[in-house]
Amino acid sequence: MIAQLVQGSADDLDAVMQVMTAAFPDRFGEAWTRSQCAGILPLSGVQLILARDPGRKVCGFSLLRTVADEAELLLLAVSRAAQRQGIGATLLLNLPPGPALLALGLFAASYGAYVLIGARRLRTAPPWLAWPIGIVGGIFSSLFGTGGPVYIVYLSARIPDKSSLRATSAIIVAVSVWIRVGLFIATGLLLNSPLLALVAALLPVMVLGLWLGNRLHHALSGSGVLRLIAALLVGNGIALIIRAIGLIRA
Repeated sequence: MIAQLVQGSADDLDAVMQVMTAAFPDRFGEAWTRSQCAGILPLSGVQLILARDPGRKVCGFSLLRTVADEAELLLLAVSRAAQRQGIGATLLLNLPPGPALLALGLFAASYGAYVLIGARRLRTAPPWLAWPIGIVGGIFSSLFGTGGPVYIVYLSARIPDKSSLRATSAIIVAVSVWIRVGLFIATGLLLNSPLLALVAALLPVMVLGLWLGNRLHHALSGSGVLRLIAALLVGNGIALIIRAIGLIRA
């Protein structure tokens, strides 16, 4: 099912409570009362996001609160009849991304600056870090499409050979991209004509980037490749920080 997300208000409490009742069994006591919902909605930074099915009926909602640069998910519910259709994932993907994006930008820029300015010999990253790095990178990839810096930081500290580094990072990025493409098509997030047109327009730029990257790979030494990666991480991190600040201010 392709759900439409819209901003909700106190006028939608009847529909919200219907979803609440259907989603949360009474025996667990997880559901909020109508008075609790009505009491929190007028507060500063509180947002109610509704998911409407093709018939305009509310089939899910998320309730969240933003304070300064932190966001808290208070409630997320999908009616039982609409569960297992990607609606919950759609609501999660539309949470305020500013704070997490800011953290990712600071991490990428700081690590890149560390390599460029101070590091002459990096410690080899232990193999067990692959699990948490994969999970964190997957989360950022799904939410923002920007998990690459997380993977590259780990791989550059794990694989000294530049050819092996390129091959491994290319495979990881390709697998990550195709998994996300499948999930986003299944949830309807990619079934958007303007978005597909933008993808087609950017394909030549991607090909140009691949050609330039291949030339640089053969022209640079292993340490040169590491410095280039660090510089790209700094640039990418700064861009993410600027984007995150804009989202937080908005």
